[in-house]
Amino acid sequence: MVDFNYVDGELVEIEPVDVTEDGMLSGFDGPYRVIGAAVHLTGTHNGSVHLDDGASLTLTGTHNGSLHVATGCTAAITTSHNGSVHVDAGGTVRVTGAQSGSVHIQPGGLFRVEQGGRHGGSVHNDGRYELAGERGGSLNGGGAYLEEPGSRVRQPKRYIGDSPVYEW
Repeated sequence: MVDFNYVDGELVEIEPVDVTEDGMLSGFDGPYRVIGAAVHLTGTHNGSVHLDDGASLTLTGTHNGSLHVATGCTAAITTSHNGSVHVDAGGTVRVTGAQSGSVHIQPGGLFRVEQGGRHGGSVHNDGRYELAGERGGSLNGGGAYLEEPGSRVRQPKRYIGDSPVYEW
């Protein structure tokens, strides 16, 4: 697997992410990482992550940055992700922890907030958004939307200017 990073606006090859035999990956800093394996992200990660080549990601640390889940890839957010999520056709994201940021779902993509999970942020859904936990934020697009019994859609507690503020 080859890793890339942006340096002075150019995408260049960098040293691969160190993934241990048991699939553990410790915190890293950097603007962009491509992952093409089954990994558990622990620690704190600052920078964008792109899953490719059928990769599966289990987030058990904190990720601050965008997450792109390509076709055939899966991501499980069990702790905290702060940033946008883009789900391609055939990609799947499941949230049992907290997702804070916008979500963009392409046709054939799935974003699911499990019971006990929460998503705060806008959604542009052209695929499928399933809610068994909680969410707050705007929802648009022509995709399928399912609210399961017991799920909760939070309303803003207040506004700062025109911006809604959600409290959990």
